[in-house]
Amino acid sequence: MGYSFNPYDRVSYAPLLEALSQTADRKLILISPQAGEVLKRISTEHPELRVRAVEKTFREWAADSFRLS
Repeated sequence: MGYSFNPYDRVSYAPLLEALSQTADRKLILISPQAGEVLKRISTEHPELRVRAVEKTFREWAADSFRLS
């Protein structure tokens, strides 16, 4: 799912993260040049989630064969 997780949009993405926090896997992977900043905020707001950051543009991530490391 593509989403920027802008703090001003919290009302629209909070239900998605709440639903994810109820799943067995509870994993959220953020792909964005600002992923580290977003990870800190979401990890604080939803400590039950396992959040991972890939600090790349989508294009850079695709060129890197969509690797998560």
